[in-house]
Amino acid sequence: MPWTVELPEGASSRDESFVFVRDGHRELIHLHDYARIYTVPGLYERVVQDLLQCRSPTVAVDGTITAAAALGRAMATLRVLDLGAGVGLVGELLRAAGVSAVVGLDNLAEARDACLRDRPGVYEDYLVADLERAAPAVIERLTEGQFEVLTCVGALGGGHIPPGALIRALNTLTGEAMLVMTVHERWLDLDSVDPFSSAFRAMTAGGYLEVLHDSSFTHRLDMSGDPIMFRLLIARRAAPVPVDLI
Repeated sequence: MPWTVELPEGASSRDESFVFVRDGHRELIHLHDYARIYTVPGLYERVVQDLLQCRSPTVAVDGTITAAAALGRAMATLRVLDLGAGVGLVGELLRAAGVSAVVGLDNLAEARDACLRDRPGVYEDYLVADLERAAPAVIERLTEGQFEVLTCVGALGGGHIPPGALIRALNTLTGEAMLVMTVHERWLDLDSVDPFSSAFRAMTAGGYLEVLHDSSFTHRLDMSGDPIMFRLLIARRAAPVPVDLI
């Protein structure tokens, strides 16, 4: 490997940077500087998947398989929209599980570039768009996709994908589709003021989403080695969500 990664010694739970070492040069990179991380093949996987032991993609796809079976849906016939697709880890696992049609969506061009570089052929298509401001042609393209499942893994709450984008993605789905997401436990606390928290409560209270499954799991480790707890939520979209709900 032409480069190495060092995690901070004596790190606290608040530390979110690592040192990237290549050709004698040391660069401090924030864990969520995805545009930078994605430019280096395998760097995201090395830090997040290997060193920090991220489980969200596997947990989400395993949950999708279980939920599909319970609802009598064959994986091979599902059409999945992967929101916040990143480098394509979820798409790759879905394809391995037998899903034949997966489309990726992310707001970073660097994510698509990295996915096409490292996992070519995983996605039927990979769109770059901010759904809160997306052109009508993008929404039309997604609606025409006839997606039955929306996956959003580790990308909700905390200033990541905004609730408005999630709602617009949900409204492109067809029929009584499924939403599969992994979310930090704190964004689901009743006293949370995060925009995702209030939006999710409004969607469930209004009957737009029916939660079918809710379980806790270790998403990954923080820089100090302590577990970060997430929830796997699988919901049925019972009706289109009003865009002015939030």
